[in-house]
Amino acid sequence: NAPQTLINSGTLVKSAGAAEGENSFLDVPLVNDGGTIRVEAGMLHLTEGGTYTDGRYEPAAGTTLLFNSGTHTFAGTFEEEITGHLQLAGNSTLAIDAGGATFDFTGNGLEWLSGTIGGEGTLRNLGQIALSSSAGKTLRVASLHNEGSMTVAAGFLTMEGTTLQNDAAMTWGGSGLAIRQSTMTNAGTLTWQAGNVSLTESTLRNGGTLDLQGDLSLSGTPAGTDTFAVANLTGGLFRKSAGENTATFNVPVQNQAGATLRAASGTWRFTNLVDHRPGAIIQGDAAFDFATAALTHDGIVQPGTSPGRLTYVGTFAPSSPDATLHIELGGPTPGEDYDVLTVAQTAYRVGFRYLGGDALLGGTLDVQLLDDFTPQAEDSFTVLIAPEGIAGGFAARTGLVRGDLALYPTLGDTTVTLTAVQGVPTITGAIAAEPARVVGDALRTVQVTGTGFGPDVDVRLVCTDCQGAEGDVPGLVGTITPTAMTVAFDLREGTRLGLYDLVVTDPRGGEARTPMTVEPAPLQATVSTLRSLASEADGEPGLILIRLNHPTFQPIALSYTLGGTATPFADYSLDVLGGTLLLPAGTDSFVVAVFPVSDDVAEDEESITLAVSGEALASSVGTAVVRIEDGPPTHAFAVYASRPRVAGTLGTMSVTIGGQGFTEDATVRLSVNGGDGLAPLGSRVEAGGTRLRAVFDVSGVPPGVRDLVIVNGDGATATLPGALTLETPVFPEVFVQVTAPPRVPRTRERTYTVIVHNRGNVDVTGSPAIAGLPLDAEWSVDPSLYRPPAGQALTWHDLKALYPAEEGDETQVIMLPRLILGPGEIRRIDVHASIPTPQTLRLIGAWVYDR
Repeated sequence: NAPQTLINSGTLVKSAGAAEGENSFLDVPLVNDGGTIRVEAGMLHLTEGGTYTDGRYEPAAGTTLLFNSGTHTFAGTFEEEITGHLQLAGNSTLAIDAGGATFDFTGNGLEWLSGTIGGEGTLRNLGQIALSSSAGKTLRVASLHNEGSMTVAAGFLTMEGTTLQNDAAMTWGGSGLAIRQSTMTNAGTLTWQAGNVSLTESTLRNGGTLDLQGDLSLSGTPAGTDTFAVANLTGGLFRKSAGENTATFNVPVQNQAGATLRAASGTWRFTNLVDHRPGAIIQGDAAFDFATAALTHDGIVQPGTSPGRLTYVGTFAPSSPDATLHIELGGPTPGEDYDVLTVAQTAYRVGFRYLGGDALLGGTLDVQLLDDFTPQAEDSFTVLIAPEGIAGGFAARTGLVRGDLALYPTLGDTTVTLTAVQGVPTITGAIAAEPARVVGDALRTVQVTGTGFGPDVDVRLVCTDCQGAEGDVPGLVGTITPTAMTVAFDLREGTRLGLYDLVVTDPRGGEARTPMTVEPAPLQATVSTLRSLASEADGEPGLILIRLNHPTFQPIALSYTLGGTATPFADYSLDVLGGTLLLPAGTDSFVVAVFPVSDDVAEDEESITLAVSGEALASSVGTAVVRIEDGPPTHAFAVYASRPRVAGTLGTMSVTIGGQGFTEDATVRLSVNGGDGLAPLGSRVEAGGTRLRAVFDVSGVPPGVRDLVIVNGDGATATLPGALTLETPVFPEVFVQVTAPPRVPRTRERTYTVIVHNRGNVDVTGSPAIAGLPLDAEWSVDPSLYRPPAGQALTWHDLKALYPAEEGDETQVIMLPRLILGPGEIRRIDVHASIPTPQTLRLIGAWVYDR
């Protein structure tokens, strides 16, 4: 039989069967086109769905109109005071037409017992919707705009792919809420009474009042490219008003300017990213726990609500000068008449230790006197307590001067105290700073003495002849009296070097200055592995990171040493060549790529190690290890690196290019912007097709940036853009350095290292030499570290001292075979020597130039 449909544009009435539980069923689809559906007795079940356009829905007191299964599509406006029960139940779906629908069901409202509210349109609720059974429910409508009342009283609610806007009153209760691929915005009042909430690629935005009334949890992930899953918007109040234990938020949270997070009961714990923006407020009389959060604190922290005592679990560390500690003083009693911030340790261990309880001060201290309260001279107020210690100071202090009264901060080991002093001085005379020289790599503390320091002075370092980061360095003022103060300067960020003036000013026109010098921190390098596997199967390189402790002020060259079981140019190539890393001024890191060379030979897994050294380094820590994994041969043509990077336009120069798959007839040209460029005098392929060497005559070639264009024998082309910069010639100056171990026991072998560095930008030939080893020393040179020029044969165990000692000398000169050093090239040569008798050695390194 064909399906039947009931069309109602008049009045449909259930008038009999009033006994409790008396059920009537409409088991055909219903089209209600502006009609009235009235229940005068018992229960009427609509089981086959239908469409509902406007109309009236009138369950009388003691009766029920029930959407019990099927899909019921609503369009238009629905307004009724419900004296009985209007219910959505079973596995039914209440679908909102694409054109939208408005519900204004007052009285008992719409009771959502189970099922789904969905559809492609917007549901506007002006009345009441109550979720009142323990069954699960799903909100899948395109959007829901609540301007009435919506209450989740029982059960679990899932929001999927929807937008929910609350402009009136909403209550979360029940057993929990899952928000998936959805956005919920509260601009009214949202009361969260029970049930944990999870967010999956979703965002919760609060611009109204969101009241957390229990020790509940919020977890999950933000939507799409959003950084934050929870955003407390300007004007929003998100508060924890009940629950004596802990509510935990394990989601990224942003507290925007003009928004407030308030803890009024128990502890509110955050364990993810927290962005406390400038102008945002954290306040309350309970506790916030940020000990395991990634907190950016640029906003306001305000104990109490006016005044009070706030507990801050973790390390109190403002992130910028915008961060403000707001303190209200209204009388002598701490926590009642004036604000107190207590910084506490965690009551739980993270790993094997407790966290927090300390304060690293910064930002602004803002003090407000309440109700015309005026402290008396020598009154004191302890406004911050940090039992694990206090460091730093305040970049700015406001509200510390009122009329002829000044409040001076004193930073003790564990407290910050304000003391009232009669009279407000002005800076007069000279000032002095101790120490007057500091190293620019840490938070540095200086004692400043003088006369006329008010508590509202501004202190900063002003550049007079300096390098590095631009701008002044604001001072963090700690303890201050009229004649002395402790000032910390944060020199960790933005490396600085040179001459500064320490300048002290006050709002009354006082000013004084004294010179200071900021010295660079010793340069340190740390070597680590970013990607530990280089596989022949996919060609992906291993990656090694060299990181400095601060950016360089001038270009530096670092020498690298390779080790491991893998063989260069046979098993791997690097994207740097020649044993030298050149770091431009202003850099603090360098990444070396290790490219696996694909071949036909089946091999076990091998490894490469890399360490760095250099005359510019005070120390180098770590050795990186990359594993090279065998894979099917590809023989792919690839170009990875070349050297040198810079050369002078004088005579001939050699270029070495590393890669793989070079054919014997591969060629290279120096090209500019795709032009024909310069052909080499000669070239050859080495190391099984992984290295190409060429010699160019660059005499008279204009300076500029040149590309290297490599053309393989099969016509494949690869370009290294900007590979070589030609400059005005700088004639070679070879720097030689010898490093030796401490005192050497007799007969023990020790290694003496000779570093040679061509500081010019043209090739130089010559021989390194070391003088000072005794005549009876037995010595050898490590072939893995000393590389002779291409084509030169050398039998290592036959290497001898070329210059015998003069008669009467007790030492010998060891001259190593001839080398060609390219522009900027560094070579390291290790000489291993055994010395029979203990003695003091005076070793001299030299470079003997070829004529």
